[in-house]
Amino acid sequence: MAEKTADKYFFGLGRRKEATVRVRLFQKKGISTVNGKTVEEYFGDANLINDVYAPLTATGNIEKLSLSAMADGGGKSSQAEAIRLGIAPLRHLFQKVARPLATPDAPGAFYKGLRLVGVDGTTFDLPDSPANVTAFGRPKGPRADARRP
Repeated sequence: MAEKTADKYFFGLGRRKEATVRVRLFQKKGISTVNGKTVEEYFGDANLINDVYAPLTATGNIEKLSLSAMADGGGKSSQAEAIRLGIAPLRHLFQKVARPLATPDAPGAFYKGLRLVGVDGTTFDLPDSPANVTAFGRPKGPRADARRP
C-alpha cells in the first residue's frame, strides 16, 4: 500500500467506454503508478504505456511530472486511454506556465513585426468568397478544380 503524502497534485477523472480512472498528477519526478503497480508492470504492452505517457511526452513534461491512477472497470486498453484523458489537468498546468519563449530580438521568430507560429495538423475552414479564392486559390484535382458542395 502506498503511503499518503502531502505533495501538491492536480486531480483529473478520465472515462473511456466502461473504464473510469481517477488520476493525480504530481509536480515532481517520481514513479508513476496505476492501482499500486508501476505503469510498466500494470499494462505491460508498450503501446498502452505510450498511450498513458502521451500527454506528458507531447508537452515535454515526462521528466518533470509523475502520476498516480486508480483504474476501475473496462479492459486495459480502455483504462490506458482513460488515464490519458484524465491527465486533462495538465492543460491547466500548461496554461499557467506556458508563455512565448522568443523575444523580438530572437532571429527568425518574427516577420514584419508579427510572431511566427507553426500550426501542424490543423485545417482552416474559409468561406468560398472571391477574395479568398484569389488570395489562396483552389485545390487542384486530377480532372478539374476541386470544389466542395
